[in-house]
Amino acid sequence: MAASHLDPGRLGSHPASAVFAGVCHRRSSAEVRGRPDRVQALKVAAYSSTLGYIGHAVGVIPYVGVILMLVCSVASLYSLFVGNYRLMKIPQAQRVIATVCILGAAFFLTVLVFYVPMVLIGVIINILT
Repeated sequence: MAASHLDPGRLGSHPASAVFAGVCHRRSSAEVRGRPDRVQALKVAAYSSTLGYIGHAVGVIPYVGVILMLVCSVASLYSLFVGNYRLMKIPQAQRVIATVCILGAAFFLTVLVFYVPMVLIGVIINILT
């Protein structure tokens, strides 16, 4: 179980993160002269996050699971990078910038929506007990 803390793709492990990533894809592709298509953005988010889900599933295997999780995380980032170019039609010169912006926005939204409420609930429970 301690190996799951090493996974860089753990942040996007919640299924709703794909929806947030789809929103981020659509907005960022419009900013870098890509195609702001909602369906294509959700495809990129789903394809790249599926590898993260597979990485978490194989993470329970002792020793080999950590390596497979890291491989799946790198493959997930690569599919996001390639998907921005192929599906969202983001120009090749701006793929790195778009990918970094998408990851930053997904990180911010995930922290805001999932982790901040958990901390607040924990503080409230601690005060009440």
